[in-house]
Amino acid sequence: MIALTLASALQTPLPLATLRADPSAARDFDYWSLRAGRTPAEVQALAGSITADDAAKGCRTEAELEIVLGLESAAEANSAAAWRADHEAAAKFERESKALRAKALAGEKVGDQYISRNVQTFVEQAQAARTQRARAVIERVAIDQAGLSVSAPQSPVPGVERRIALRSKHRYCVVSRDNAEWLKTEIRSRGWFTLSADGPDADRAAWLMVQHSDHDPAFQREALALLTRLKDQNETSKRNYAYLYDRLAANEGRNQLYATQARCRAGQREPHPAVDQPEGLEARRAAMGLETLEAYYARWGACPKA
Repeated sequence: MIALTLASALQTPLPLATLRADPSAARDFDYWSLRAGRTPAEVQALAGSITADDAAKGCRTEAELEIVLGLESAAEANSAAAWRADHEAAAKFERESKALRAKALAGEKVGDQYISRNVQTFVEQAQAARTQRARAVIERVAIDQAGLSVSAPQSPVPGVERRIALRSKHRYCVVSRDNAEWLKTEIRSRGWFTLSADGPDADRAAWLMVQHSDHDPAFQREALALLTRLKDQNETSKRNYAYLYDRLAANEGRNQLYATQARCRAGQREPHPAVDQPEGLEARRAAMGLETLEAYYARWGACPKA
């Protein structure tokens, strides 16, 4: 009992309310100090309680992201020096990748080691868009792709990759929700980005934003209803319709129709969830402009060995 009381007295408190109110304070707080009198598992549990709160409300705030980053990295590091090296190396990479994203979105050529070549493609499509409305939706997708494409560098510092992954996930959360709200308002007031009015690039950009709106299945259902009608009028890509149909079915626990969603199991790629009426699958895929399932899986490459 005396030892337990002493350990509790030695614990550095986590000023959660103060840190949540100030992103700068949350970024600069010495989370390693929380290891005094605590096990790594206990520090991780502090981060877990914040993550549980996040699940109920959506994206973390910037301050909450910094708190989780600090706590998780403090739980994983084996020394104060290692924790600080993680912090400094990840911050340096974030500054550099932010500058690269800005250059790519401004149309400058950048290497694709950390920024996906998709970003440059979307920037070029936006510049060539036939309408201002088309340009706006494509530019938003370029931002979406720039946030998704950041990958961690090879680093001898073990916590860097985790920190970068969490920042990228947070960026994706914020951008995808902002895009969904913008697109929802846009199509309710002016309709879909049709092939005849706005062109295939805008149609694809709008579809991709819906694909990334898994947090809002009601909106995905609304968009799918629009595309169901428009595909028969040749005003949207049938291929994109098929992908959205299957994604929504998978998210809702239903079987898919076109086998665009898959998983690896025992070293083999297979549709997941299962496909309704599998005997007609290849005909349905062809009708939607999709390649054969064999060719589709070949594009993905081999599954990791079990």
